[in-house]
Amino acid sequence: MKTLMKKIGYQFKNENLLRQALTRQSAVHEAVAAADSRDYQALEVVGDAQIKAVLSILILEKNPLLTAEELNAQLVPLIANTGVMIPIAGTLTIDSYLIKGAGETHITDKMRVDAVEAIIGAVALDSKNNKKGPLALYRVIQKLWAPYVPCLTPVAKVAASSSKSKPKPKPVSTVLITSSFGKAAPQPPLSPATQRVFTSTNYKYKYKYKYKFKYECMCK
Repeated sequence: MKTLMKKIGYQFKNENLLRQALTRQSAVHEAVAAADSRDYQALEVVGDAQIKAVLSILILEKNPLLTAEELNAQLVPLIANTGVMIPIAGTLTIDSYLIKGAGETHITDKMRVDAVEAIIGAVALDSKNNKKGPLALYRVIQKLWAPYVPCLTPVAKVAASSSKSKPKPKPVSTVLITSSFGKAAPQPPLSPATQRVFTSTNYKYKYKYKYKFKYECMCK
């Protein structure tokens, strides 16, 4: 279970939820020792809804002008039983974790996809009382689907790569420096230029208190 949680990118507080997500009906009927007392089906319903909602948000964040039809067209291969959830199940090596009865000798793609959805449902329920719950679920889905959908690349990586290519703004002339706490701050010497706005990270000065300052640069 620990290895699977590492692959998912989420540490369960209630590991029984993950066990339930992996438990097939046959395992419950045959009272398999490793099985949970409940099967995966309820968690699958939850996971299916969460996956669709989060992927819709992620796609619209990158393409806000998409129509409903265009959004649905992009979603279908991401949530269908014959879509990218099959390779996602392969990445998680779901076959080696499924808990099933002796009557189920063959693992189908449908069973693998059901397990992926149930795992997402388990993450949603396990993180619901956590302040970072929605963010944790968001990150898990983003992590698992990103390799198959370019626009789902984690925002942090995109920001890091784009910031390297953008030149830093040059300092400007007159500067008024204030903080949200009303404290005055030293005014750095600046060369003439046009009006700009800086953050405190642009200058290296020692302050008695660590405040986030807003630099309002105004030229005469």
